[in-house]
Amino acid sequence: MPPTTTTTTSLIVIDDGYVLPDSGLLDSMVRMLNRDYSNARLIAAGQRAAALLQAKDEDKVKLATLYDPAVKGHLQKIRRFFKADESTYSEAVFNKQRVQYNKIAEIVGRDLGEW
Repeated sequence: MPPTTTTTTSLIVIDDGYVLPDSGLLDSMVRMLNRDYSNARLIAAGQRAAALLQAKDEDKVKLATLYDPAVKGHLQKIRRFFKADESTYSEAVFNKQRVQYNKIAEIVGRDLGEW
């Protein structure tokens, strides 16, 4: 069952007190991950994760500090795969990004990606 949510000033807080990552960026990330592998899509998914980790609220506080620690960790892994040397890019790494996204989806109550 998805967690209970409350919206406060455009932030969605789930019942355990953590803020949910921006659904628009998560939707964009899953669209990239749902497609066939390419270097550009691996990079794009990593850039979405980086944007979620850099997002700030109106008081200029990084939202990543308010995410569930597991969600933050999975986003950091997705970003790390993209930040690695381009010679390491492969479909296997892209699949690792997909696994990390599904772990986030389970935590925040989103549909799992079907790859």
